[in-house]
Amino acid sequence: RRDQLYSRRDGPSALDRKLTMRTANVFLRNDQAGVTVEFVALMPTFLFLTLFVCEIFIAVLWVGTVEKAAQLGARLAIVSNKAVINLPTDYTLRSSAYAYGQPCSAGACGTGGTGFTSRVSAGGSGGDCDGANFTTVVNRMRGIASIIQPSHVTITYTYVGLGFAGGPTIPSVQVRVQGVPYGTVTTTILARFMRLVTRNPAAASPLTNLPTITASFTGEDLSSAGAS
Repeated sequence: RRDQLYSRRDGPSALDRKLTMRTANVFLRNDQAGVTVEFVALMPTFLFLTLFVCEIFIAVLWVGTVEKAAQLGARLAIVSNKAVINLPTDYTLRSSAYAYGQPCSAGACGTGGTGFTSRVSAGGSGGDCDGANFTTVVNRMRGIASIIQPSHVTITYTYVGLGFAGGPTIPSVQVRVQGVPYGTVTTTILARFMRLVTRNPAAASPLTNLPTITASFTGEDLSSAGAS
């Protein structure tokens, strides 16, 4: 008894070690909770992938919606009051070497035969932007895609050589939508992962914003007088 008492004080006895090993073996061989462990290990990954697929599907729907909004904005812009200032109403004659009525494609229109300088209306303020007319176009676009904000929209009037000297200005009107945010659960996680991997606090997931979408049409009367 005295030897056993000393052995217990000094450390685990052979009997204690035997019982411990037997208990460990029983625990390791017990597979009754194996399915539960696998479920707990795999469920977060499964949920993440499921949410990711659902959000990609929603993003594709938003891309289609924004595309239709851009097309509507361009169609409205070509028959509405110009969203820019300083865009000439009619083409001027290049020089006395040309005659009124000659086509712009022959170099008869504007200074140097370039018709007019391209005008850009971005964000609804500043530069060449006509705020009121710009807002009219954007509001119609937001009626289709509410996630669009004025800062995401750029309307550009570009000379393309259409029309004739002395005739009405006929630009190409392009509506561009870019930088529309699409921040959801999995895309936010991906953005944080990109920041961690690249060690760049400004890094973002490639799915944070929708892709840039543009729609272009040839200008018509550029006046709201005949639009309904």
